[in-house]
Amino acid sequence: MVSLAEGLGSTEDRRINVAGKVIKISELATAAEGWRRRELTLTDASSQVKVNFWSEFADDVRVAIGDLVTLRNMRVGLFRGTKTINTTVETMMTMALALPVMENIVVDGISVDREIVTILSGARMITV
Repeated sequence: MVSLAEGLGSTEDRRINVAGKVIKISELATAAEGWRRRELTLTDASSQVKVNFWSEFADDVRVAIGDLVTLRNMRVGLFRGTKTINTTVETMMTMALALPVMENIVVDGISVDREIVTILSGARMITV
């Protein structure tokens, strides 16, 4: 895992893993040649970077502003003299759950229903 700034500082065609908070999601851009692209702007402690999602990744972006994401197997590219971070066919994206601040608890169970996660602790149910 590298910071966003380190990722952009990497050599062209290097594969990297990065993480950041989504602060902007562009509309889907298409061209007659058939390509599809969506830009996600991510931020971390080091930088703010636009990340290009191509093809099926661009079609199926399931994140929202404020989500924390980890992107694995991204490729550093060079487009018109500017370094870019792009998806590859092997890219995997995972999202971190933003749990509410709470005291230490013992987790008795976890239920996941689509995008809703429920944590069971004793008689309490915490939904995020």
